[in-house]
Amino acid sequence: MKKSTMPLIGQKEMPTARIEGKRFFRFCVTLLAAWGIFLLLPASFPWAARMMTSIVVGGVILWALEPVPLGLISILIIVAMLLFDVVPLDVAFSGFASPAVFLIIAGMMLAQAVNQTNLVKRVAYYILSRCGGTAKGILAGLLLINQIQAFSFRSRQCARR
Repeated sequence: MKKSTMPLIGQKEMPTARIEGKRFFRFCVTLLAAWGIFLLLPASFPWAARMMTSIVVGGVILWALEPVPLGLISILIIVAMLLFDVVPLDVAFSGFASPAVFLIIAGMMLAQAVNQTNLVKRVAYYILSRCGGTAKGILAGLLLINQIQAFSFRSRQCARR
């Protein structure tokens, strides 16, 4: 599905080179801030603690400024921890050992599929066709649609991206 390049109402269209320059600047500022944190921490701290603190601060700044996509920032943090030998491999990937992570990933994939196929609209129209007819039926249908969508289709999180 091709994304539209037209700006939304009220937004100005910015040149691509200017956007890329801002992103690069934000990324450089983050690297300098992380390096500054590493240098400013006392030498009495262990090297691994200083490096891990600077990686975490850099990650938080990257998440706030968002010069690159959030998923890539998470991968960069894990790679930085492994490259600088701050944590062992099994500790770096221990967060993926929980089945809850894969449940969330599957839910997000399902939500993306629901958004792209307009399944939510079809379900809503079906429920309204069954319940609609009177004002009370339409109200009950709308309440039922909201509950079904909130319970089974977590589409609002993926729709914003």
